[in-house]
Amino acid sequence: MVYSLPSPAASFDRVVGLDGLRAVAVSLVVAAHLGLSHIVPGGFGVTLFFFISGLLITRLLLAEWDAEGRIALGKFYIRRLLRLYPALVVAITLGGALTVAFGGTIFVGELVALLLYVFNYYGLFLEATIGSADIAAPFGVFWSLSIEEQYYALYPMVVGRLAGNPRRFIRSLVIVIVLVLVWRIAIASLHGNHLEERIYRSTDTRVDSILYGAVLALILNGPAAVRWTRWASQWRILLLSIGVLIGCFVLRDPFFRNTVRYSLQGIALMPLVTAICFSSRLAPITRALESRPAVLIGKWSYAMYLLHPIAIMVFEQSALRDMPVASAFGAFALTITAAYLTHHEVERRFVGLRRTFGSHAGHGSRVPENRSDREPPIAGVGDPALEGSSQSSSQVRLGG
Repeated sequence: MVYSLPSPAASFDRVVGLDGLRAVAVSLVVAAHLGLSHIVPGGFGVTLFFFISGLLITRLLLAEWDAEGRIALGKFYIRRLLRLYPALVVAITLGGALTVAFGGTIFVGELVALLLYVFNYYGLFLEATIGSADIAAPFGVFWSLSIEEQYYALYPMVVGRLAGNPRRFIRSLVIVIVLVLVWRIAIASLHGNHLEERIYRSTDTRVDSILYGAVLALILNGPAAVRWTRWASQWRILLLSIGVLIGCFVLRDPFFRNTVRYSLQGIALMPLVTAICFSSRLAPITRALESRPAVLIGKWSYAMYLLHPIAIMVFEQSALRDMPVASAFGAFALTITAAYLTHHEVERRFVGLRRTFGSHAGHGSRVPENRSDREPPIAGVGDPALEGSSQSSSQVRLGG
């Protein structure tokens, strides 16, 4: 397989390996929910989704700023709505109907919180007021979507204000990253482990996972891109980053996991994603992430994330519920099928409309190329430097 690595500078081109990384992220989440949470770091899958989202959206917004000198806020919000709402409405409708069919209850407050992307704080509010989050099982994963969209409600305005001053932009994001870590430490120190879910599901304590990806996009779009890529692609840096991630997976101290874990994972992902997507240092991994199955799963990842709790619920109510292995395989097959149908029959129907409002969906798709056409590699880099085992509980909580 021959693929073209993208320039590190902000552009609308497709980023090599990013669909594959989405596939990794959703696979971690789904596998954890299918009964492997004791060995699969599903929570890291969500963190990886956050990081990818921060990198990609910042890259696209910077490209728009470079091309137009401004961010068209109205078009941005419409594009987000058209990208997210079709599959979201399918998941809410299907999940709600099946919940009622199986004897459960859906509250109006749930639906409003889901559609307005405040579902994370809705669940935490219920826990604080009535002692539990009485939320339908199919909606347990929606808290992470709320974090992303609360962030993107404000972030384009930040880009529009700071894109002309990249150093100030990076400095501002780093300050927020540090403040979020300090805030997590303060909460954990004052309340012990009692607010673990509060830290895990709140925008004010998890937004830094998105910001690390945004900072990487800014670095790659600046004058230090070549130096950063060369430094990040060194084996000692990559092995250290992998070691940091492994340490985050195996260290189970509650205070560490509620505070520093998310920061270390974000820092470790910066060189790893750089090496995978913007250099040839980890070419075998990049090739694997660019394989057809990985790219397809990556394209279906949003639908898979939304729909896999519904598939799990269906098999928990089926005759296979006492056969965990068969139930898990059945739920996985149903997830893939439902995600494929949702992507092709629902999401893709809105691509043209999204393009009307400035979307570059499908821009820079991977095509075979002649290696002789590629730019000469950077020395030492090799190429131009250029988002309980089953989910029967209300709010989904993963390890990693």
